[in-house]
Amino acid sequence: MVNVFFDPMILYVKMDSPWKTLPDIIATAKQRPGTIRFGAATPGSVEHMIAHQIQKVAKIQVQPVTFEGGGDLLLAVLGGHVDLGVGEFAEVASQVQAGQVRVINSFTENRLQGSNVPTAREQGTNIVVEKFRGLLGPKGMDPAAIAYWEQAIKRVLNKPAYRGYYTSVYLLPAYMDHNQYNLYLHKMNQTLRRYLKEIGVVQ
Repeated sequence: MVNVFFDPMILYVKMDSPWKTLPDIIATAKQRPGTIRFGAATPGSVEHMIAHQIQKVAKIQVQPVTFEGGGDLLLAVLGGHVDLGVGEFAEVASQVQAGQVRVINSFTENRLQGSNVPTAREQGTNIVVEKFRGLLGPKGMDPAAIAYWEQAIKRVLNKPAYRGYYTSVYLLPAYMDHNQYNLYLHKMNQTLRRYLKEIGVVQ
């Protein structure tokens, strides 16, 4: 129906990690293939796709460790059970502010507003991944209902109070109307299908 937000994805480590940049991590992975414990969500998730992309683009091998949720992964990073994690910025923001977690980079097109965190591209690894959040309706939905939701979402995104909220939880407004969203979802389905074939989930 319509897209509403992109949820920025980031790579992070415990504050006492020796790694300060993505090139640092890649260099270590090349020196010690398969030894870095890379925490992410389960295969098929955006987080796991990012881990796969890093290995593919940087030509490295890591040891993937999967988790059901971002909270479990964050605890594992803080406890030293995995070396790094990939997830949503909102999941780790409080620990960043507390000085327990260091964000290495984002996987966004541009730097997050008000942040000095570099993108993966800025650090020499050409990976941009969009975790999208939108609304879907049943097949054959009344065009009048679709038009209603298109206008409603635009109005809500422009409300100052709501803008203050979604900015505070690090969501990026990414409105797409029904036609734009259909094209976008088709493109994303093709991307996901290629990734799932590469990891052997589908033929």
